[in-house]
Amino acid sequence: MEDGNSGGGGIEFAGGIGNTSFDDLPEGCIVNILSFATPVDALRLSRVSSVFRSSANSDALWDRFLPSDYDSIIPNSAELPSFSSKKELFRALCSRPIFFDDCKKSLWLDKESGKKCYMLGARGLSIESSDSPHHWAWIKDKDSRFPEVAELKSVPALDIRGEITASMLSPGTNYAAYLVYKLQRNAFDCLLVETSVGVAGADILAPATICLNIDVEPFWHHHRNSNAVLGLKRPKKRRDKWLEIELGEYFNEAGKSGGLEPVAIQVKAGGETRGCVVIEGIEIRPAIGQ
Repeated sequence: MEDGNSGGGGIEFAGGIGNTSFDDLPEGCIVNILSFATPVDALRLSRVSSVFRSSANSDALWDRFLPSDYDSIIPNSAELPSFSSKKELFRALCSRPIFFDDCKKSLWLDKESGKKCYMLGARGLSIESSDSPHHWAWIKDKDSRFPEVAELKSVPALDIRGEITASMLSPGTNYAAYLVYKLQRNAFDCLLVETSVGVAGADILAPATICLNIDVEPFWHHHRNSNAVLGLKRPKKRRDKWLEIELGEYFNEAGKSGGLEPVAIQVKAGGETRGCVVIEGIEIRPAIGQ
C-alpha cells in the first residue's frame, strides 16, 4: 500500500483492474477501518487523505469509540452541555469526569482507548467506623474533586472496601484499582496494609501486602524489622497532588451482557492505625498496556 495522500497513491487490486485511491472508497468503509484503531490513531490517520479526514470527524466513527451505554450513564448531566458532534462529546468525557450517585463517584474515558474509568470517592466506599468522629473526620480538601474526603484519626483495625458492578466496566478489559490518598505528615510507623481485588464473595485472589509510606527512612531508623518493606509496592505522586498505589487487577470479560457480579476492592490492616492518612477514594482504570 502506497502513501494515500492527495498526491494519488492507491491500493492495487490483485485482479489487475487498476489502482484505486483512498478517496474513491466510500466513507462507511473508511469508518470501518478506523474503528479498529484507537481514538488517538484514528485522529492521526485523518491526515492520510480528505476522505479519511471526513470519516475521522464523523459521528458514525465516534459513536463506536464511545461506550455503548453512554446515553444511559450520562443522561441530562448538568456538567456536560450539549455537543454538536460525538467527537466533541468523546473529548469532553476524556478531559473531565462527570459525577453520579450524589457526587460520591465519578466517570471519565481513557483518551487512548476510550475505556471507562471510575473513581469511587471516600463517601462511596464502605469504611469501618466512618460514622464515628473519634475514628474518622469528614473534611474538605481543595485538591479533591469530591466535596468530602476521609481523614483517619485512629481505628482499632483499618478496613476500607469499594464495590462496582462488572457491567459498568468496559468489556474485555484488564482493570487496575488504585488507592488515592495523602499522608499529612511523616509517621514513624510503617503503614503496611493487605489488599485484594476480585468478584465479591469469591475467594480467588490471594491478598497482597503494600506499603503506603512514600518515605520509609523513619521506619528504618526506629524498627529492627526494616526488611518488611523491601520489594513491596510503594506509592507514586500524582499531578493532582495526591498519592496513588496499586491495589490489584481485575479482568472484566463479560461486560454489559453478563457482568452483573460485584467487583470488590478491599484495604485492611490489623491492629490500631493512627492518623496521618487522608482518603480521597479508589480509582479504577485500564491497566497499563490496555
